[in-house]
Amino acid sequence: VEWGWLTKSELFLVMEFFRSPNVVQMLKERGPLSTAEVVKIFLPVCGALKYAHSQGVFHSNMKLSKIYVSNLKAHPVVKISDFGLTDKLVRSLGWIKATLRTRDQYGDPLTTSPEYWQGEERTAVSDIYVIGCAMYHALTGVPVFESKRTMETIAAHIYTAPPPMPAKADIPQSMRDIVERCLKKQPEERFQTIDELTAALEAV
Repeated sequence: VEWGWLTKSELFLVMEFFRSPNVVQMLKERGPLSTAEVVKIFLPVCGALKYAHSQGVFHSNMKLSKIYVSNLKAHPVVKISDFGLTDKLVRSLGWIKATLRTRDQYGDPLTTSPEYWQGEERTAVSDIYVIGCAMYHALTGVPVFESKRTMETIAAHIYTAPPPMPAKADIPQSMRDIVERCLKKQPEERFQTIDELTAALEAV
């Protein structure tokens, strides 16, 4: 909501403060979320990302710990944190050298799309993969891929088919199909726009 200079060489950012739990905290307290709850959360997530994409901003690192939810039972308010806007701001001021990072520092092994780890640019379709990872985690209580070794997790995103969601879980086939499509290895096999994904979630 505000930014400025502390000194000639230090920037500050002022951001909204909110007390609501993130989705990881919700999972720890109550276990996997229902399909209805996931739809309630991820419809506004899709809306937020659609707007971000229209501004040329891609998240690419949106795990459940960066999604905060209040009033889930009625009319949820959903907030997404950490769009990397600090980097975008500093780069816009010409401080490119100060913000160069390695690729593994930008992406998160639990959620980042396979094509990103292969050196391609972030796109709306790569964010759709990230949404698929987050929905899978919310519905099952576990990440799609998780290994003690970071490189093994990254390799799984690139080469390994996602484990099927538990058959006993009360997840309708329509929701399973959405998550499966979001997690396709080839970008052209996923939903191609946030609007397509939103329409599918609304149908559930």
